[in-house]
Amino acid sequence: MTLDRRTFVGLLLLGGAGCSSRRGQPAVRRAARYLWDHQAEDGGWHSKTYGLLESGQSLTPFVLDALLEEPAPPTAKVERAFDFLKRHTNAEGALGCDDPALADYPNYATALAITALCRARRRQLVAPMIEYLRSQQFTEQNGWQRDDAPYGAWGMGGKRHMAPHPGHVDLSMTRYVLEALAAAGVPPGDPALQKARVFLERCGGADGGFFFTTVVLDANKAGREGDAYRSYGTTTADGILALL
Repeated sequence: MTLDRRTFVGLLLLGGAGCSSRRGQPAVRRAARYLWDHQAEDGGWHSKTYGLLESGQSLTPFVLDALLEEPAPPTAKVERAFDFLKRHTNAEGALGCDDPALADYPNYATALAITALCRARRRQLVAPMIEYLRSQQFTEQNGWQRDDAPYGAWGMGGKRHMAPHPGHVDLSMTRYVLEALAAAGVPPGDPALQKARVFLERCGGADGGFFFTTVVLDANKAGREGDAYRSYGTTTADGILALL
């Protein structure tokens, strides 16, 4: 079993740590201990399997946010993790942009960092990150109009995608950004959230579920039924979380 698979199992267990009935259970404690034991010397968590995740810039805030659910996480290790995030956040507030040729999912990484920072009550550090995410939304600021397929969504991040070239756009990436904005206290009436709803509604299937994207159509892995894309489980969960 690789580190990445065990990390995934640990995060699944820790995903229930926010429920008071799960905290302190032996399996959750073991999962947290395993993840802390695999924190690198630089304070991050790095994939040993996927080259794009080797830098740790998107994996680290993902793991850290889960570990912060546990009571009394080790202070020194938490500080090392936050130091890692600070070192890799650029002047624009983006995490995951160290190497423009091999960006580590900057919108995803930045959104997860915001969520972890807010969970740790370090909101004073998130303002430039929020502005970076705002600048990445497919809206009029980047030449996109309401009738365009990616309108209101977020893509992978990095270089801004001006109309008519969206790159990769999906519901999952959009959901993480929306969760980060909500964690930072952005109100539901904010224009960014209202415009995001346009994209969410377009990804809603006739059966009440959600499909993945209105842009990279081959990525809708449940396929089509007639003229409509089929909904499926994971992306429907993303859709519900995004709406919340």
